[in-house]
Amino acid sequence: MQALQRYASIRDGIYPHPISQNFFVSEGSIRPRYNAVREWFSIATCQVGLRQSDGRRGPRMHDLRHYFAIRTLLNWYRCDANVDARLPELATFLGHSSVSNTYWYLSAVPELLELATRRWEQANKGGK
Repeated sequence: MQALQRYASIRDGIYPHPISQNFFVSEGSIRPRYNAVREWFSIATCQVGLRQSDGRRGPRMHDLRHYFAIRTLLNWYRCDANVDARLPELATFLGHSSVSNTYWYLSAVPELLELATRRWEQANKGGK
């Protein structure tokens, strides 16, 4: 939070009247281009040792989105939250206009499958 607040303060000092509503901006107060962000991410992951210097092997930006989506669902299941009711919240976090777009970010990790199966089994015990 502190790093994001510091960034926002610096950004607002440079661009006091932004032409974009994007949180992250590049020169001219416009949103950064995807290819530029991907390149920065590649450089940063090389610098911290998460990627080989050839730039081909290592985490991709979208891997962070997948990880965030899965961790959020796991936390909701662990807290016994109503996951179906909260899926629109996850879609909003990911910037999706529809929950159906969010399903592409969900992968079948064993713990998530186990928690979802348990929840389904508990819900269906009453109907038998």
